[in-house]
Amino acid sequence: MDQHPLETWAQMAVAPEIELSLHPTFIGLRCRTDAWHNQAWLPQQDHHVLFLVDEGYCDLTFEDARTVHIGPGDCFLLHPKTGPAVQFSQTIKFYETYIMQSRKGCSQFINQEFLQIKQAWGLGAAINALALYRQQDPSSNLLRFSVAQLLLRFAALLKEQQGGEHGLSSEQCNVVIQWTRAHIHLCPEPRDIAQLLNLTPDYCSRVFRQRFQMSLRDWLIRERLQEAARRLTESKDSIESVGIGLGFTDPAHFSRQFKKHMHCTPSAWRKR
Repeated sequence: MDQHPLETWAQMAVAPEIELSLHPTFIGLRCRTDAWHNQAWLPQQDHHVLFLVDEGYCDLTFEDARTVHIGPGDCFLLHPKTGPAVQFSQTIKFYETYIMQSRKGCSQFINQEFLQIKQAWGLGAAINALALYRQQDPSSNLLRFSVAQLLLRFAALLKEQQGGEHGLSSEQCNVVIQWTRAHIHLCPEPRDIAQLLNLTPDYCSRVFRQRFQMSLRDWLIRERLQEAARRLTESKDSIESVGIGLGFTDPAHFSRQFKKHMHCTPSAWRKR
């Protein structure tokens, strides 16, 4: 298949003559509990919007009266000159990043006004990592490389979707996410997910990786660590008890895993 324009744009992210910018505010994992009704998605200078819904939904209505429903696991890339009307659900949890590329003051764009892919939960961790990399050093080559990888993964999922390949359905993905988060304290294993979906363990692992762009085991660990991050932020429990409550009986191992996935230690996270 020919190279998609998005792949070309991704390659530009690491080119030294290209200036790369991520919006300082609209980046990473966010949650809103107040609905916005029929407002325009205001363009932020020359930034493309990369937006992934984790829970809830939003509806985008374009000038040609076309309406697109964005549900859990759906991800889209919005051209900066496009400002559709948007309506969010009462509560929505999402990942987002605003990306701008320019060459000598001339902004570089993807020509399509709107690109959408489904079942793209695996991109959430990559978007969240960008927020941490940008906070550490907005000009680093690591940030450039990470942006390029994010865009290439988006392009790969887009090609896969257009090619008609199948794996887990949206309904199955939702079942996995909701069940895992409701039972996270039980430290679910890959075999539990396979049993939940009535699939063989090997097949479940293969189709899960296809949709989430990571192994099922790594995703389950990440979910436990994201819950640990939430408890460290919202509770006064000790770091050790938070780890034990999520199956990390060795404090040193918990700290290593937390730093690997969240890019800082549990104590540093709590001080944020």
